[in-house]
Amino acid sequence: MKTTIELPQALLEKAKRQARKHKTTLKALIEQGLRQVLDTTVDAAPFKRHVALDRAVGYPGR
Repeated sequence: MKTTIELPQALLEKAKRQARKHKTTLKALIEQGLRQVLDTTVDAAPFKRHVALDRAVGYPGR
């Protein structure tokens, strides 16, 4: 299924570099990351934004 998401430019660039480094696709990297978050938060506390991470990649946060 196709979808469109908006990402901070710095985060997208970092993800693309990571995908190249590990010889995978951006799609596969995003899918893996999303699965990890969903698998680890099902039994844990509700998902919370990681403001420090957002700031590290230049996302202004909320």
